[in-house]
Amino acid sequence: MKDIKKKLRRLKRKIKPYLEHPAFWGNLFVAVSVPLLGYLGLKQEDINTWGGLWDIIKQAIANPYLLVLIITSIANTFRTTSQPKKEIEEK
Repeated sequence: MKDIKKKLRRLKRKIKPYLEHPAFWGNLFVAVSVPLLGYLGLKQEDINTWGGLWDIIKQAIANPYLLVLIITSIANTFRTTSQPKKEIEEK
C-alpha cells in the first residue's frame, strides 16, 4: 500500500507542471479534437449545438478504435521534447 501511495505522489508531482502550463491545455484540446473530427469526417462547423456535441461524444465512446486513438494522442501530450516552463525554471 505504501508503494502505491509513493507512486501516486510521484505521478502527481510530475504532472503538476504540465497542468499549470497554458500550452498543455491547447495541446490537450488538439489531442482530443483532431482524432475525433478526423475519424468521423467532421468539421468544426458540424458542432454548432450541445446536442450535436453530445452525439459526437456518444459515437466516440461507442467506437473502441477511436477511443484508443484519442487515449494515445492524450498520452503523447505528456511526452514532449520540451519541458514545461516550471520545470525549466527549477533547474
